[in-house]
Amino acid sequence: VYNDKGEAVGVKSGNEMARAKFVVGDPSYFPKEKVRATGQVVRCICFLDHPIPNCGDMESVQIIIPGPQVNRTNDIFVCSISALHNVS
Repeated sequence: VYNDKGEAVGVKSGNEMARAKFVVGDPSYFPKEKVRATGQVVRCICFLDHPIPNCGDMESVQIIIPGPQVNRTNDIFVCSISALHNVS
């Protein structure tokens, strides 16, 4: 959803609409002339045959590594999900 100035002010799906002060999303969802790169995202997928150690053998876990602890500007997010979630 765009305002009179051509700025994104929300999203619409079917008959539902939500307004927002700003919209963040994957560039593939927007017209190229509306996209401005402000950084990069790195995604990595690993297949494990065991639970992540020291997480209590949980079926799913999210680990957030603070950026300053690993000399990075941004935090690192790790998500592990298992066959319990029908993803393996």
